[in-house]
Amino acid sequence: MSAKLSCTSGFQRLFWFGWMLSVLSLLLPLTSWSQIESGWEGKLDLQSAQAWADGVFAPAIAEGTLDGASIAIVKRGRVLFQKGYGYADVIARRPATERTPFRSGSVNKVFTAIAIMQLVERGVLRLDDDINTRILRAGIDTPRGRTTVRHLLTHSAGFDERFRGTLNAKPALVRASQAYIDEHAHSQVRAPGVVVNYSNQAMALAGTIIEDLTGSTYGDYVTKHIFAPLGMETAFVEQPGELPADVAVEHAINDDGGLAPRPLLYKETFYLGSGGFFFSALDMAKFMNAVLARSPELLSMASWDQMFTRQLSSGEGYAGGIGLGFWIYEMLTSDDGTGSEKPSVVGQGGSTEGFNLRMLMLPEEQVGLFFATVKSRKSVFASVDFDTWAKGFNFIEHFRGYPQRSPYSGDGPALERFTGSFISNRRPFSGSEFFVSMLFQEARSVTLEDGVLNWANTPLRRIGARTFDYPADGERRVTISFSENLQTVWRDQSTSYHRHAGLHPNNYLLPLVASLLFVALSAFVPAIWPQRKSPRKFDLLLLAAALLAFSVVATQPVAILLGDHPRVESPRFAVQALFGWLTLATTAMVASLMAGQARQIKSLGSYSADSLSRPLAIHRSLIVMALILLTLLFVGYDVIRL
Repeated sequence: MSAKLSCTSGFQRLFWFGWMLSVLSLLLPLTSWSQIESGWEGKLDLQSAQAWADGVFAPAIAEGTLDGASIAIVKRGRVLFQKGYGYADVIARRPATERTPFRSGSVNKVFTAIAIMQLVERGVLRLDDDINTRILRAGIDTPRGRTTVRHLLTHSAGFDERFRGTLNAKPALVRASQAYIDEHAHSQVRAPGVVVNYSNQAMALAGTIIEDLTGSTYGDYVTKHIFAPLGMETAFVEQPGELPADVAVEHAINDDGGLAPRPLLYKETFYLGSGGFFFSALDMAKFMNAVLARSPELLSMASWDQMFTRQLSSGEGYAGGIGLGFWIYEMLTSDDGTGSEKPSVVGQGGSTEGFNLRMLMLPEEQVGLFFATVKSRKSVFASVDFDTWAKGFNFIEHFRGYPQRSPYSGDGPALERFTGSFISNRRPFSGSEFFVSMLFQEARSVTLEDGVLNWANTPLRRIGARTFDYPADGERRVTISFSENLQTVWRDQSTSYHRHAGLHPNNYLLPLVASLLFVALSAFVPAIWPQRKSPRKFDLLLLAAALLAFSVVATQPVAILLGDHPRVESPRFAVQALFGWLTLATTAMVASLMAGQARQIKSLGSYSADSLSRPLAIHRSLIVMALILLTLLFVGYDVIRL
């Protein structure tokens, strides 16, 4: 009997000892990483999750900002909450549910990164391999330096960003090819591994590597090695042809004022690795739980550790950065003086056509949020009308709060050193796309007023030597972080801007082109009101050249206003080039006629009757000079690709 009691009491002591160890294991991370606020566990449950989601999505549906939405929230390996809002198809009145597949946009970039890491584990690829040894069907021009697979996954390969030709109503049946890459060439504009800047091109090239090394299509590989192991039943990769009947559909107002489904523009095959999935909130709940649990079905623990280790930083460390495919939005450092750090918020957003998505995961809390939306036909800009970034981080603010960072009072660059004009690195750097972007892309100004630094007229709060917070507004968490040399600034970790000098085209191109067009179009005056001794054909030819020059600038904006899609290869590019060369030819003819006429006119010092033509001659000369400059701008940017 006593032996039995002794045995029982021994088990009890062992039980209580194990229980105490479990409690300590939970408390130690909170004390070692005390920047995480307490209270998360008690706040996030089924009722509070539903109340938050209802408060975010139901008003947007009711107000007509969104047609439909779907959300999933996971916590510690289980699905805490999932629900659909509004309609997947407003014409058919088909409700959106947690099983409704939405277009993925860039959220599928993390799938591409996982697939690359699977190939690394199989030994057929190394992260530091040169991409030109692994892309077998095409050579990539990398004049700025050796470019590796790691550079692709960290958005630091240094390519510019082009959107022309990324979507197609009739996608090519062949995979990525040298001809396609040459036709839509992306310039490598900076040394790889230096600046983190969001890059569709980089992840598209990663998808091409998957195809070339496995001998299968990108879609087949991801379906077999990621979708199937996780049981993602509704997920699929875009393919030309009929879509399943249950997908979310974007709508638009047609020419008759009625409502009609918007025709689906597929990703070009080359860009599937950058954003070409459909998946549901139900499936993304499975995916988030697998990522948070570091599922061995996808990768080894060592590979997961690599993916969530910051590879490059956007400025100072705690401002965030990039792992392997996963954006790190928030970093925590330990309180024990060791300098240890770990990501506390990771994820990826996505946007394509009218679909906008957000995925955020908190590894320490084992919590994940995913939601997908399709904008209403009444909403012009869904990303503005319903800001998925703001709504996603409102979730974190609402349930957990943010690490408390006191205003910075240490050493660092003087505030005036941060001031200047910055332009986004996510843009074309040459060609006609550059010409258009420089006309309409707005630079961001950093100014100093009354001792306060401002980003685009928004006051900033200094929280580090080179890092600033927007004032907390309860909904949107934004960090502005500068590089050590203060030449690059990151906003929201993934978007970088570079300081540019006063002579940068962004500063002068729009006013210069506008001024030249104003002078050129003044050719209307002599054409409408002919002057004495002014040949009629000459004035009409001058007017034709001016109108052609105007057409070069106006072609793309007018085409887009008429419904031409900016990301689809279309005849507008050929029309713009035709107008450019016709402007050049017509201007040359006018200049030749003027030179012949000038030989017949007396010197400008003469006061004979012929001098009456002097003002008209000066006017014509100014018009021709304006036309020549406009033509040189077009030729320089579109043909020579300055």
